Amino acid sequence: LQTRSQENDYDVVIVGAGMSGISAAASLFDAGITNILILEAQDYIGGRTSVVDFGGYSFNIGASWISGACVDVRNKAQCAVDGHIPSETNPMLDLANKYGIEFVVQDWDSFVSLDFGGADHDYMDSNTAWDNYGNAAACVENIIVNITQGKIDDMSYSAALYLCGWQQPFTNIQKSVQWATFEFDAAQHARFVSAYGSAGTTFTEFGSQSLFITDAQGYQGITLGLASEFLDLSDIENEAKIQLNSPVSTVSYNQNGVSVTLDNGAQYTADYGIVTCSLGVLQSSIINFEPELPAWKRDALMTFGMGKYVPIYIKWPYDFWSE
Repeated sequence: LQTRSQENDYDVVIVGAGMSGISAAASLFDAGITNILILEAQDYIGGRTSVVDFGGYSFNIGASWISGACVDVRNKAQCAVDGHIPSETNPMLDLANKYGIEFVVQDWDSFVSLDFGGADHDYMDSNTAWDNYGNAAACVENIIVNITQGKIDDMSYSAALYLCGWQQPFTNIQKSVQWATFEFDAAQHARFVSAYGSAGTTFTEFGSQSLFITDAQGYQGITLGLASEFLDLSDIENEAKIQLNSPVSTVSYNQNGVSVTLDNGAQYTADYGIVTCSLGVLQSSIINFEPELPAWKRDALMTFGMGKYVPIYIKWPYDFWSE
């Protein structure tokens, strides 16, 4: 970072103490830039990686999986996706191992398909639905290739499935197959997901496994572990590099640096600023940017949407699923 001509309080001010903000701060510390301040509106570190105690158990609120991984690095071939052996280790897996965060490999093939009232789906109907969807999904991959090469325009994943023979009206089992195979992972109905945008590389690069965090610290334990590398979490109220309960009202920026004003009127200046707020905050007017963010950046922010996940936790009186 180049030094500004104006004397500022900090080299960098970071807005938000979620995983993005903490990761940014860790990167700065690794680069020898330690005169920083993190401003967080909530009363905890973690953002969307947080946990809540419920019935004597700890549950993730927000992030729950490490998507794209290969636990056994000695046998990466078992984690290959479409013939691609993972070339890298997911950095989140590295951090989970470093901080001793417990997880399980998600077994997506362990499920029972039931109809209304708990009745089993017809075996043949169920297998046929899975096979037909699999064939349509393989066909969609070819459509995505054509979109990537500019031969055709982008379309929704639902439209691509339709062109590949997966067409309404759907039976109950067909709806379940589409939800379990695509919409659960996308956290959105297929008609609202870009076919081109669905072709992520996370699993290709890191491996086919998904790891569900079971540790009592939750996913937040990874964020806190990283934060402990440069913050004194045992005395967070007196830690000079972070302020909790500090919602930001205004971010002003010019050639001399950045000025950040809190709701209570406190003001901090820095040579540079990093804003890591959630998409919902950035799409709202909760934080006022002066001058207004450029149109291309505002347009980009508004093209994104948050996935829709509603976790439902059920405590059963006894173990019936093993049978």
